Amino acid sequence: MPPHPLRHSHAVHLFKAGASLKYVSQRLGNYSIKKTADTYLHIPEKIKDDAIKMYQQYLD
Repeated sequence: MPPHPLRHSHAVHLFKAGASLKYVSQRLGNYSIKKTADTYLHIPEKIKDDAIKMYQQYLD
């Protein structure tokens, strides 16, 4: 198996686990956060839901 699918899965799993975009970008050795976001950040429902929950907790 070529390494790209494993790299992609790893990045998505890190995002789903709650890792920050900056951390994932550095871990993958990408030259910019934008490249990481554009390439790997498919915003699953769990990430959306978690972000809303964190924001709600912040406001409380």
